[in-house]
Amino acid sequence: MYTPIFTEVAKENWAESESFKLDTEKNLLFSTKYNIRGIPTTLVFYKGKLVENQSGVMQKQNIKALIQKYL
Repeated sequence: MYTPIFTEVAKENWAESESFKLDTEKNLLFSTKYNIRGIPTTLVFYKGKLVENQSGVMQKQNIKALIQKYL
């Protein structure tokens, strides 16, 4: 449900960025390190540091606004 929305926004806005999809059940260390409690969770890293952690499905305009903060 979330992947198509996120992918569409990424294609429109992320010429110099990368996006990843992670199976949190198979990557428990990552899930624990970044305190992922719900699925989906969107983590935004800027200059190597975690700057945003949003749980739940975000609307397209909210994803765009989140990205714009760091471009």
